[in-house]
Amino acid sequence: LVTYIVIHIRGMSHHSALTHSNPSYPQLVLLDHGLYVRLSDDFRKEWSTLWARGLLRGDYTAVEKITKKWGVGLPDMFASVTLSKPVKLSRKDRDMKEEQERLRRELTEYMGMSQYEQSVVMKKKLKAFLQDTDKMPKELVFLMRNMRCVYHVLFLEGENRKLISTVCAGSYKATTNPSAHP
Repeated sequence: LVTYIVIHIRGMSHHSALTHSNPSYPQLVLLDHGLYVRLSDDFRKEWSTLWARGLLRGDYTAVEKITKKWGVGLPDMFASVTLSKPVKLSRKDRDMKEEQERLRRELTEYMGMSQYEQSVVMKKKLKAFLQDTDKMPKELVFLMRNMRCVYHVLFLEGENRKLISTVCAGSYKATTNPSAHP
């Protein structure tokens, strides 16, 4: 929870040391407090909106609006990477049954391809995903690394990482919007 508060409320992201968990061999991990990255107010607002409006609700349009600004295509893939699990965002113009059938066909076709053909497909997907890396906020790279570490710990503890991050994102929105307080 503290990590999410530091990200959403304080606007900082720490890049934790790489640790290897082996219960048989305890280890001492020193944190270098020079590894903080200050998140700009614009980025924090976008990140919090992404969580509070897009990822929590599974809203394709909200995620697409922010990812497009960041030079990232394929909002569904971005949501999946961010949440560390496969996600299909909801769209008003998308029939989910039809979408699932299309994905099933694509997967079946993909599994029948040679390794080379699969690599060509993946390269096309990556190109569609990373549309304009010049627009991508540099903080995003560090923040995603930080989130991976936190997600892993929360997963091991059985905590709901999506809910915790969304609550903190909502807290940021409330602290920056005085009219949100009764």
